[in-house]
Amino acid sequence: MSADADSAKERDLTQLVESLDALPDALLLLDAHGVVTWASSATSDVLVWAPAELVRRSIAVVALEENIEQHRHLLDEVLRTGRAVAFSAQRRRGDGQIVEVWVSMGPIRDAATGETVGTCASVRRVTPEVRLQTQLTPQDESPRHVRTLLLLGKMESWRVRRSGTRPS
Repeated sequence: MSADADSAKERDLTQLVESLDALPDALLLLDAHGVVTWASSATSDVLVWAPAELVRRSIAVVALEENIEQHRHLLDEVLRTGRAVAFSAQRRRGDGQIVEVWVSMGPIRDAATGETVGTCASVRRVTPEVRLQTQLTPQDESPRHVRTLLLLGKMESWRVRRSGTRPS
């Protein structure tokens, strides 16, 4: 391969990593053993773990003790079938707080062989939305009311991210 082609590949890879790092969801690349090999900067916001704190550690560090076996089973399923899975879960943040999250995990394949060699996980906090949904009474379940409550939750989440402080 020529130096120009190598340089273009390097630029493309850098651009891809920068684009992924700009997303609001925490993105984690895991090897076949569930060890974090890369974490996006949003990991700091979503899971309160600095990316460097998670790299080379088992993803089990963010799972609750009672969910470690379920997490291992889902990781094995993605590795075995090569199909993505999505699920809601509780995860432990770096500060010890438990948060509700939505996790999507998909396969990472070896470009040469097509073999699944790891997973990519996207983790999104859902606490404001889940909290609002659980507070609904049956009379509040009209579509308009639900949309209004969800919008208010998203606004609260946006204010928290923008101000850097959490309401008590």
